[in-house]
Amino acid sequence: SGSGNMHGMPVGLHIEGMSPAVEATSNIPGLNWMFTESGERKIPQLRADSIVYVGLRDVDPPERHLIQSLGMKAFTMHEIDRYGVGHVMEMALDHLLKDNPDRRLHLSYDIDAVDPM
Repeated sequence: SGSGNMHGMPVGLHIEGMSPAVEATSNIPGLNWMFTESGERKIPQLRADSIVYVGLRDVDPPERHLIQSLGMKAFTMHEIDRYGVGHVMEMALDHLLKDNPDRRLHLSYDIDAVDPM
């Protein structure tokens, strides 16, 4: 994060391909549990294509670059406005379930996604 704020970044610590960014966290107090004594990762990793972001609003250029370069699926609010939330969710689920329609899914809901009219 350019701002240095860690909130909103937990999933990034578990994504395959984020090694340089994750290894940089090994010196942050309180995050040493993620590494062995020799500095190797000991936390589980997620494949980037197993993550779908829905409803992105403000994405910093470095974040946008990572999402694209790692092959993560992402839908912005522009796409929700264009296609409707139902269709966007169908596309997200199609992406996640294409290889294994019986796989388990985890949904994380960010309260910041609620738009106060």
